[in-house]
Amino acid sequence: LNGLRAYFSHSTLRTDALRNFTEKKMPDVSPTCWNFASRLVTTVHEYRSHLVDFFVSIEDEPGDWTSEEVNMASGFVRFLSKVQTIFFLILFSKIFAFSNILFDIFQNNNMNMSYCTEKVNEFVFTLQKLRDTEFKEMWSKAVNDNQKDVDVSRSKRRNCSDEEIFSRIFSEVLDTII
Repeated sequence: LNGLRAYFSHSTLRTDALRNFTEKKMPDVSPTCWNFASRLVTTVHEYRSHLVDFFVSIEDEPGDWTSEEVNMASGFVRFLSKVQTIFFLILFSKIFAFSNILFDIFQNNNMNMSYCTEKVNEFVFTLQKLRDTEFKEMWSKAVNDNQKDVDVSRSKRRNCSDEEIFSRIFSEVLDTII
């Protein structure tokens, strides 16, 4: 995802072309890495299909672009079209939606310890509920948004379904954060 940000931040031509597709530029570097990652994930998740369309247009009409830009566009199309990418964008967008609230609370120096503890406990409860109830919905959305066949090569060798592998990853990510 940082490659996407860098791709646009180093060229006004690319940024202007992107605005024609999304009417919103990629987030600039923020002083707080956590906040930056959150905004980047949210933006790419929200505009993923527009970004794919943008990069496909570069592939389809390479005349205005350098060969390096066209090659990078092809790589971004593949990256943004993978079920893995889509799934993780969905997952981390949800996590960041909750963690950003907590982040904002911790940035306020006027909060008392009991209030902060209450908000942390709410955050943990929310993540536990997410872990227990939302995998199937997120997985279905990722598979349905994927333009190509799902192919997680390791899963084929382990005789596990892609859904089983991502269910484990989903739980591990949330358990680690919790």
